[in-house]
Amino acid sequence: MCDFQSNNLFQVAKQVGKNPVELGKVVVEKIDVSDGLFKVDFVPPAFINFSLTEKGFNLIANDINADKDLDLISILFDIFLRVP
Repeated sequence: MCDFQSNNLFQVAKQVGKNPVELGKVVVEKIDVSDGLFKVDFVPPAFINFSLTEKGFNLIANDINADKDLDLISILFDIFLRVP
């Protein structure tokens, strides 16, 4: 079970001519989870699952509580797509 899931590996693997399972394993290894906000798992044939940790959930809750104009999608993009 996960909080968010991506199945874009099917399309990406086709575009770059790679096996989706091999590509998925590489992609998951490259995602930086050192901040402890979420964990990432690869599930064959081509799914990447993102799960918030308690620390990640608390960060989102605090951000929403601090600024009622923030929307959840914007916060998640900030967490999951940040560049180290």
